[in-house]
Amino acid sequence: MQDIKLIAVDLDGTLLDSRKRVPSGFFEAVEALHRHGIRVVIASGRQYFNLKKLFGPLQDRLMFICENGALAFDGGCNLFHHDIDPELLAEPVRIIDTISTASVVLCGIRAAYIRPPEPEAARNIPLYYEERREVESPLAAALAQDHVVKIAVFDRIDAAANCLPLLDRFRGRLAITLAERRWLDFMAPGVNKGVAITRLRKLLGLRPDQCMAFGDYPNDLEMLRAVTYGYAMANAHPDVKAAARFSAPSNDEDGVMRVLRSRFGDLIP
Repeated sequence: MQDIKLIAVDLDGTLLDSRKRVPSGFFEAVEALHRHGIRVVIASGRQYFNLKKLFGPLQDRLMFICENGALAFDGGCNLFHHDIDPELLAEPVRIIDTISTASVVLCGIRAAYIRPPEPEAARNIPLYYEERREVESPLAAALAQDHVVKIAVFDRIDAAANCLPLLDRFRGRLAITLAERRWLDFMAPGVNKGVAITRLRKLLGLRPDQCMAFGDYPNDLEMLRAVTYGYAMANAHPDVKAAARFSAPSNDEDGVMRVLRSRFGDLIP
């Protein structure tokens, strides 16, 4: 553990507590780790602009994996993005539009494209998508103005129960992952947080045993497997707990910070 140079941290359910708060001391820890040559990566299904707003004072110290691996940034510099083939977009969007509990978000590099949302979606979509454009046809607008890197589906009841059975037919043609209980995400084939963290690791010239990661939900599985030191939170999905080599206290117990202070106590104030 003394040679760790890269730490990847999921956001919702992992770093943030149940009230969506960053734990005390995290900003100071990032600064201290950065001074000692250890890079911290925020690895999320969220949009880059949302992460930039949340971690603005640290932007030049952090790396970001966004949209569940479809985009990556080092500070404000876009390192890579993975577009979905435009020919694969129309059919899943059409099916999503038939699901009464679901709202579609077309995620681009510049913005997220949505229809004027119903009340529950209107409360939830802004939590994850800072740059939004409300349009009558999100797909047409996204294709005309942007690169589509992800289809996100917000289900106001339960994405696994209501949306996944109707959309699982696209598995293989698209990468599919449950991001939270009410969120289902589709990316280009082979895109996930694990592939993204491996690419960042190689860009930095690091081995898997120089990397650690924290996660709680199935969209974190590949990332936890891609590093030697993968931690599942105590509140994690059972599949994540089964896959991870290590465990951390829950997000409501400042689990990430407790592990970091345990492992890097001589570096972190």
